[in-house]
Amino acid sequence: MIQVDEAQVYLNQAQIYWQKQEWQSTIQACAKALVLNQKLTDAHKLMGDALQRIGKTKEALSYYLQAISIEPNFAEVYANLGSLYAKQEQWSQAIVHYQKAIQVKPELVGVYRQLAKVYQKQQQPEKAQVYLTQADEIEKKSAKVLSSSLERQQSSTSAINSVQSLDEYLRQGQLLKQQGELQPALEQYFQAAKLEPGRVNTYREIVALCEQLELWSEAAKYCQVILKLTNSAGIKVSQANSQAVTPLPKANQQSSKSFAEEAEHHYSLGTLHTKKQAWSEAVEAYQKAIALQPKMAKAYRDLARAQTQLGDKKQSAEHLLKAISLDNENVSAAEYLELGKNLVSWGKQQSALTCYRRAIARQPELIAAYLGLGELLVQMGARKKAIACYVEGLKYGQDNPQLYYRLGSLYRLQDQWSQATLCYQRATRYDAKNSAAFHQLGEVLTHQELWSEAIVAYRQAIRLDPDFSWSYNNLGYALIQLEQWSEAVPIYQQAIKLNPQFPWSYYNLAEAYGKLDRWDRAVDFYQQAAKIQPDLPKIQLMLGDALFRRSQQDREVALKHF
Repeated sequence: MIQVDEAQVYLNQAQIYWQKQEWQSTIQACAKALVLNQKLTDAHKLMGDALQRIGKTKEALSYYLQAISIEPNFAEVYANLGSLYAKQEQWSQAIVHYQKAIQVKPELVGVYRQLAKVYQKQQQPEKAQVYLTQADEIEKKSAKVLSSSLERQQSSTSAINSVQSLDEYLRQGQLLKQQGELQPALEQYFQAAKLEPGRVNTYREIVALCEQLELWSEAAKYCQVILKLTNSAGIKVSQANSQAVTPLPKANQQSSKSFAEEAEHHYSLGTLHTKKQAWSEAVEAYQKAIALQPKMAKAYRDLARAQTQLGDKKQSAEHLLKAISLDNENVSAAEYLELGKNLVSWGKQQSALTCYRRAIARQPELIAAYLGLGELLVQMGARKKAIACYVEGLKYGQDNPQLYYRLGSLYRLQDQWSQATLCYQRATRYDAKNSAAFHQLGEVLTHQELWSEAIVAYRQAIRLDPDFSWSYNNLGYALIQLEQWSEAVPIYQQAIKLNPQFPWSYYNLAEAYGKLDRWDRAVDFYQQAAKIQPDLPKIQLMLGDALFRRSQQDREVALKHF
């Protein structure tokens, strides 16, 4: 009696649901498979993929890590982890996992392109170009190898004079695909396509296999073949506006089913162009899909992504809003976040608030959403709500320096000095290179007259940013409060060098020289301060006193000479 592997059956069902983009059904089928077999790595991976699609990245992460613990060299999981961290803008983690993926499986072309995107985000175009070049080279090499393999197979087939039937090629291709032999399977489908060039389903198999092998150019080419076979001439789409659709006369219109199939083909082509980062071509393909199926939410969503890459943020936001109106279940937290940012730039604050809150609801650990929401609340004058927002974010990002920094700034505005001090201290602890945080820490310590602690903070700020005049000016002031006159002099001299138009630096330097009984220098700097700002408080009085003391000092010197 043949035994059925029930876990594998559920996994196969999950894969079918995944192809249909039915994420919840995918999750349920994977869960059933894992109940029966906890070591089914493909089920862990697919579960992670589906959870990530619905915005549950924390749960997705746990399944990816479980998959790696079972199979440490699962390259695709490392690639997905890289994408997960990239969506959270955790660039260093994304790079580590992408690099691990290509270390295990160097032929993963898409990962090289993802690495390039991360380096572009980090303003490192040279590194980005290196990975783009590698991706192009691997793709060309793979296509060349595939072509050579097909030629050899054709030659071998002719030599033995044993031509298989169409059904045999299709059956063999299906069997090889199930066994994970993707390249040989692809060769079988190519042979089938030669025997019957007009069979659309064969080309669909070819496109799917090319995608799995990351042969994006080949996949796009055969996707175009499918479109030609299904007759895509019935719709004209304006390049400027995806809504400007001119259908053929009613008598010539295709059936609804035919429209839906053709729309899917255009959408698939757009996806392939997206993977190649051919953004203009992707936009055109998505627009054609929408023209055929105006309620295709996923086409609007991916069109928005492509337009973002082209810098057309307004059109991107409009299309993402349309996608949300059609299907908000499959909109990710990252997409809500991006839309929120765009809406803020257009002054649509209330809509932006909604987007930020939905991003947080979908992915509570998305720190960027708390930062965006808090900043917007501050702009709207809702400081208490902004504080509550940042505090909530700290539940998920206890080591996030930006949250502490912004929270410290809000406490400072409300004269809550001890709370502000604690926040700035945490910000500097988790980001020891943040000069602004050290400077602000110095300022709140200054307000509390904690001069020694303020001096330490200002000196660290200067070490990190030696060109910021205010850190020197404030450090000098703290030194004066502790009567460290000699130490204050070079600090104020540097402050003046960096900002020659700030009168208080001259004033305080003059005071330091006065305390050192160097009245000639004190007079010089009081005069320069008065020249910049004649109405500076007490300047005339201080200058007069310095002149008097200098003259008195001169008399004493003269008397000694006499």
